[in-house]
Amino acid sequence: MIIPSYNGLPYVKDAIRSVLLQTHKPNRMIVVDDGSTDGTLEALGIFDGQIEVKVHHENQGLPAARNTGIQASAAPLVAFLDADDVWLPRKLERQVQEFAHAPSTGMVYSSVLDCDLELNPLGPPRKVKARKGEHVFNELYLQAFPMPPSTVMVRREVFERCGRFNETMLYTQDFECWLRIAMKYPISAIPEPLCLRRINPRSITATRGLERGIGYVFQAFDLCGAAAQRTGISLPLCVESRKRLFLRRSLRDAWLWNEPRSFQFFLSKLTGGQMCRLEEAITEALFLIRRLIALISTRSRSGQL
Repeated sequence: MIIPSYNGLPYVKDAIRSVLLQTHKPNRMIVVDDGSTDGTLEALGIFDGQIEVKVHHENQGLPAARNTGIQASAAPLVAFLDADDVWLPRKLERQVQEFAHAPSTGMVYSSVLDCDLELNPLGPPRKVKARKGEHVFNELYLQAFPMPPSTVMVRREVFERCGRFNETMLYTQDFECWLRIAMKYPISAIPEPLCLRRINPRSITATRGLERGIGYVFQAFDLCGAAAQRTGISLPLCVESRKRLFLRRSLRDAWLWNEPRSFQFFLSKLTGGQMCRLEEAITEALFLIRRLIALISTRSRSGQL
């Protein structure tokens, strides 16, 4: 199993300990220090003899760190754990069982429980749909349902056939990789949460800029389209239409989460940036209506209306 870590000193020891507590012990635990400058490498010394450490002398990014771990490992099953996440004790046991029950399955993932930095749950688990060796490519392409890397276990032969993580992508590289795998292999999912995921404000997901983030999402769809063409797979929706679907959903989410700047950004993308003043007026009006509705609702509940 593989733990990529870049400046993960506050949490990586928790991640390692959660692997050591597994009911099914991994053959090897490979920690890839991706050019950390916070003393992570020195701190790993307390696990001497229990882990193998691979070092990038300069930061190369998360996909490169995962690929280094894949290349260094030789086990028939490969599991990933981000340095700020932890596994529950039966994680590996349950996934190995799933592979045994469905030998043709290429990948198994599970539900996850989102937590704060102290691993206190932020709500109920993110329940995933139970799957037993299902072909999910069309659904994954259209819905982009989450499969957090810390919940994933993959057959080694899958990476040999489908390729590893794309190192040009700092974001959505896991989604792009899962799409390639789903084109060729059935996938299983365990509905019980087997991983605790820290919602870390320093993470890539939390701090990415909208423009940069959307560029990587579109790159994932472009690469998926190219891979589908090479393998003779028909997409359920053409790439350009899928991009517009992403923008429409992002616009909806910005409205639901009360994020006017994001709303205006995605509205601008949908209109091609040709109606800037109108977009600003629409955004201002929509969120003014939203505030009025919220105010009326609050006063109604308090008996002021």
